Amino acid sequence: MAKIKVGIIGTGDRGTSFVKVIQNEIPELEVVAVADTNFVRLESVPKLHEYPPCEKFTSVDDLLNSNIADVIMVSTSVCTHAEVLVKCMEKGYHVFCDKPLAINPQQTKQILEAARKTKKMQFMGFNMRYNSQFIKMHQIIEDGEIGSVLSGTA
Repeated sequence: MAKIKVGIIGTGDRGTSFVKVIQNEIPELEVVAVADTNFVRLESVPKLHEYPPCEKFTSVDDLLNSNIADVIMVSTSVCTHAEVLVKCMEKGYHVFCDKPLAINPQQTKQILEAARKTKKMQFMGFNMRYNSQFIKMHQIIEDGEIGSVLSGTA
């Protein structure tokens, strides 16, 4: 069975957690490209976090025009989600977006309208459970190191 090829836009902490989950937990997916407008981060983060070999793009448009991915995962700054998601769907991609989807109702409407118009699916996820800090916190709680947890926020 062929793997689904994934392009990830944003190489910050969230984008990196997507890569790690795909590599370690979802054998049906393959990261084939990453994009980030911050050239230094684009070059250093994949090396530091041992990304799989993949294409690197400094432009969202260049990644989308390359047609090497089947689906796009968006983990950019929240203020850019609407613009990036709409662009991805208009280029023919299904998209997965890190939370939150948008920063206001107008952006949410733009995203939903693009999904209706292009018939592309957009998903939103909460991926903090794969963040190393949250994994460690969960382990500490499960091991009873801090007693009973009564409340928490992230």
